Amino acid sequence: TTGLTCSGAFADVAFGVGVAKYLINTIGADVIFGAGGLTGSAGIKYASAPQGTSSSLTGRTSFTGTKTEAATPYVIGVDTDEYYTTFESGAWPGASKLITSALKKVDKAVQLSIENYVNGVASGSNFRLDASNGGVGFAPAHDASDVVTAAITAMAQSVFDSMAAGTFSTYIQPDGEVVPPAEHWVYDNFGTIVTHPCGTGTCLPESSFLVNELQMGACSGGAYDLKVTAVLGNIDDGTFMQLAYEGAQAGCTAAMSCCLEVGVLDDDLEEAETEFFCELEYAAADSDLVIGVGFTHTQSVHRASTCVRDVNFAIVDVAYEGSNAMNPNLEGLIFADDQAGFLAGVIAGGVASELSKKVGVIGGWPIPPVKR
Repeated sequence: TTGLTCSGAFADVAFGVGVAKYLINTIGADVIFGAGGLTGSAGIKYASAPQGTSSSLTGRTSFTGTKTEAATPYVIGVDTDEYYTTFESGAWPGASKLITSALKKVDKAVQLSIENYVNGVASGSNFRLDASNGGVGFAPAHDASDVVTAAITAMAQSVFDSMAAGTFSTYIQPDGEVVPPAEHWVYDNFGTIVTHPCGTGTCLPESSFLVNELQMGACSGGAYDLKVTAVLGNIDDGTFMQLAYEGAQAGCTAAMSCCLEVGVLDDDLEEAETEFFCELEYAAADSDLVIGVGFTHTQSVHRASTCVRDVNFAIVDVAYEGSNAMNPNLEGLIFADDQAGFLAGVIAGGVASELSKKVGVIGGWPIPPVKR
């Protein structure tokens, strides 16, 4: 197995395509797992297509061109069932090469964060989504069912069932060797955000970094019992953020007298912690619950919950650990990424074992959720 992660972001389309070309031309990968958001999705979409297929892919960077390689490796999606997003419900020419997706149900996590708040069980705790509660899983082979045999699927299902029953371990722990201590919740990729002054006094105007601000649910009526604000990145990425957006909509509805506001940040700023922290502060001014999504916002969400104690916060893809790590108005929701990845590996191994036994991975940043 060869795994490559970029130092840039999870929307680096050009990097994703470049790694796909490397895995095809240099490694000769039989299967490529796109485990890095839009970066990985762009790579596997390119890799799966027949030679000569034209594509125009856009994220933080872009790629426009034709597939030059004759090889068409099998590919694996991530987070959502990418057959319906990246592979356009089978319309993409390489759809028959998608053998599964490692499901990480971000929509369920966002919806759960709202439900936990409403039910009064969210304060000062972490919640783990895994096979036992349907938080992770694997997608069907769809158009690749002739390659992912019944035996391979049965093997993956058997592992999943054992995980759900608590009788199977991947032997990868949140604080294990694959997650260096330096990359725990005090992850400091952005410097001094944990000491950022409270309040919006030192922040840029909100309009300078918001691409869009969407309101739905009970917002239009003007009267509601609960207001939830979710601060997200590219809600059309086909994986992580799109699932978060869908989960927020499912969890905060007009029927429950809930007003949902979604702040969409610019791709170039979505991982800039200062702007993200400021948007959390702006959102907290008129919200009951503020949700941040993504491990890279670990510090800013924690800092915001420290600054604004009378508002509840939640973050998806993070569990806070250590002394004084958990504020009473903060909930962390984390996934058993290792379980989802292991299930994808069972299917990848089953397919690659009949070929040259080479599997490649395209990641985003080398952060714990990606490494797990």
